[in-house]
Amino acid sequence: MNKLNVYLDTSIINFVTIEDSPEYRKATEVFFNEIVANGIIPQNKVADAFHIAYSTLFQMDILLCWNFHHLANIHKEQKVIILNKTLGFNYPFRMANPLEVYYEE
Repeated sequence: MNKLNVYLDTSIINFVTIEDSPEYRKATEVFFNEIVANGIIPQNKVADAFHIAYSTLFQMDILLCWNFHHLANIHKEQKVIILNKTLGFNYPFRMANPLEVYYEE
């Protein structure tokens, strides 16, 4: 079984202000602006949009969190997948909660 890349819902995202990676900065800005502009994530939930942008840009397999309203939500996940494809990001990732990925062998 392949190991999954899992992004844990944290506040470490800083690519909007990064100077030494202009391509990541631009992609983050575009993606972030598109998520808020399309109504997927409310404008006052900036951190949630950053979590999605980070997961997309760094090709995480799972964005793992307990935020059922904006992130670990199949309806939001589908909207993000569609938007990602529109913006040219074709690497799929899941927006899930820990109960969905926990298993015992």
